Amino acid sequence: MNHAKILVVEDEQILAEDLRDILESFSYQVVDVVGSAEQAVKQARKLKPNLIMMDIMLGGKKDGIQAAQEISKESCVPVVFLTAYADDTTVQRAKLAQPFGYLLKPFKEQEIHTTIQMALYKHQVDMEMRKKKKWLSSVLVSIGDAVLVTDADGKITFMNPAAEAITGWKMKNALGLDCEVVLKLMNQEGSDVEASPVKKALAEKDIIYTEDALLIPKRSRRQTKIKDNVAPIRDEHGNILGAVMIFRPASAGAN
Repeated sequence: MNHAKILVVEDEQILAEDLRDILESFSYQVVDVVGSAEQAVKQARKLKPNLIMMDIMLGGKKDGIQAAQEISKESCVPVVFLTAYADDTTVQRAKLAQPFGYLLKPFKEQEIHTTIQMALYKHQVDMEMRKKKKWLSSVLVSIGDAVLVTDADGKITFMNPAAEAITGWKMKNALGLDCEVVLKLMNQEGSDVEASPVKKALAEKDIIYTEDALLIPKRSRRQTKIKDNVAPIRDEHGNILGAVMIFRPASAGAN
């Protein structure tokens, strides 16, 4: 993406113009050169660049890190930090802004080009992943059956509206809780199940089916008979990342 639109934020005028020349020599389009955090935020909003090269130490009330954080609240434009400082405090603060690159002054021309190319590539991959995640989330939310997802320790990481309705838990309140807290299950004899199907699937690393469990929703004594299946979630190497449980009432009005 050699014709990418780049906003340069640098308060040292000579360095800023040198940087403009370097970028244009690599066929990048420098949409503007500004020298303050306030101007950076304003121009990022107005010009919508493909990338921002941001000096950390800027004159004024705000520095480049604060400007990058403010910009990130409105857009996903990638930021590459420029700085003459590599102390741990500066680096740790810069990390909070989640930059796509970090260049120490003085820098070489090819180093600038390589860093920009990597930043643009990482940003493209990141955006594609966000789209896939959003699409998958939309699918799970739209499914009529209840869907509950946990991490490898059985802690809740996702619930769709159907799962919220049947368990009586809102996802925002259930996130991070043990699945056994959210899924109060009993057997037909009225005793607590020995192990939740989620924990069993994680332990046995296999799909678990249940057809006779009784679910007790939050703030209710009503028992709902459910049918469910739980499958481990694996990465490309077969490692267990968590589990997904899909369940529904076994019959309408079951008690």
